Amino acid sequence: MVVDTSKDRDPHRTFMIELAAELISGKWTDAPGDCRMAFDSSFSASGAVGAIESIEHNASEAPETSQKDCVAVASEQALKECNRKRRGCVICRWENRYATEKTDYCDNHNVCLCRVVYLGEAMAFVCPDTTLTCWQKFLMFYFPKSLFSAKGNIRKLADLYKLKRAHNTRVESGLATPNVSS
Repeated sequence: MVVDTSKDRDPHRTFMIELAAELISGKWTDAPGDCRMAFDSSFSASGAVGAIESIEHNASEAPETSQKDCVAVASEQALKECNRKRRGCVICRWENRYATEKTDYCDNHNVCLCRVVYLGEAMAFVCPDTTLTCWQKFLMFYFPKSLFSAKGNIRKLADLYKLKRAHNTRVESGLATPNVSS
């Protein structure tokens, strides 16, 4: 029995065929990225060149390490024995947001990081570039500032930790508002 697929309305099948064709032809590199990646040509064509330039500029400032490269592994896979709080994004927690639970684990730095861009006001202890994902912020700003130890814990002797503690003390005493940087 032969099935005539020309009259078949299977959107999933059509999608999978188109996806396979894009992967084989290499057209997937032209698709818009969900993380605002620097190599995404369609992102630069949309007029948001400034964000790409800042990402490329910050990437060139990233310190060269002799360690192995970071590889993202789903935190649910890498840390099966850990609870959801441990798998939350450490940068979201640091920047006083609810820690994203769907994260990637970097076994090089022992941290869980999300790949979401959060726009908002930058405080003194927060990465000033709000166009970066949490993963990019960690590698380009927080890691070079030595905020996290090799085990992925926050260093309480780091300058950024001292800035955040001083800011929180001023907020609690009523000398500053929570959203204003000083």
